[in-house]
Amino acid sequence: RKAEFESNQSQQIEPRNIIDCIINHNKKCEKMGTEKDMLQPKEIIGDVIAFLFNGFETSASTSITSLCYLTGKYPEWIQKIRKEGLGSLDEIFGNQTMHACVSEITRMWGPVTHTFIREVTTEFTITGVKILIATQLICPTNLGSRQGHWADADEFKPE
Repeated sequence: RKAEFESNQSQQIEPRNIIDCIINHNKKCEKMGTEKDMLQPKEIIGDVIAFLFNGFETSASTSITSLCYLTGKYPEWIQKIRKEGLGSLDEIFGNQTMHACVSEITRMWGPVTHTFIREVTTEFTITGVKILIATQLICPTNLGSRQGHWADADEFKPE
């Protein structure tokens, strides 16, 4: 992908995936003369592995496990999902009730319950607070079941 980007320097290539975003970031750092901010191979490999494992397998496993739990605990929602249709891919992808249930499952029982740390590389302000370069931010990945972030956070409410 990097070679493709370099051969099309005159064209702006829209990022299509995480690798494109990493390449764009590194090319921007190169262009601005801030090579120290470029992601190194070890960091890139670590981030890609994290996205693969945390973004795919845990999400699929959590969704499937939680749907099984949902079957016993909230059978009325399973009936609504069936009523909307599961007979074809078009029905499955268009099943708004199933989409709402999976979104609610992900909110309540998110697949990743830890935090990760990122170091700020560009100064910015958020809600009036200035965040300086080199500040380490702790990013919680599952606020979905916390009171104060959601009304009735412990209740299953796909609607």
